[in-house]
Amino acid sequence: MKSSSNLVKTKACLAALRIIKQMPESIDDFLDALDNLIYEKSQPVLMATVTFMIEVCRHDKKYSIKFKKYVSNLVRILKNLLMGSSAPDCEVGGVKDPFLQVKILELFGYIGHKNEDATDEMSDILAHIATNTETTKNPGNSVLSECARTIMRIEAS
Repeated sequence: MKSSSNLVKTKACLAALRIIKQMPESIDDFLDALDNLIYEKSQPVLMATVTFMIEVCRHDKKYSIKFKKYVSNLVRILKNLLMGSSAPDCEVGGVKDPFLQVKILELFGYIGHKNEDATDEMSDILAHIATNTETTKNPGNSVLSECARTIMRIEAS
């Protein structure tokens, strides 16, 4: 997970995901690597990292509190996807990287559950997604659907 190659980082993160499914007690061994992976600019590395974090939260809810420190970076990633002028690698139906957006929103649901501080950080971007997502095509609908699920799970007003 600490390699210089994005492909190796992605594969290592996915391998770690399979390991924690078989041996959940090994979760703590991989958490230090997340500090570097969550700040990567590579879409496949981010996708694998967020998927890993979701699986960790599914296994044990206590980790969602530890992941609160990553909310501001995840919000920044979503803002860059929504408002950035650069063309991402994975644009589907006019929606920039809907797969990563949905995964980040799902992770927000775990982090924001019974955590008002985290919810406050993510509320602006959730409102932006809910009001400005293109709903004429399926990718936009999937992002909007996950946004609604996230809003229902967190401590939002």
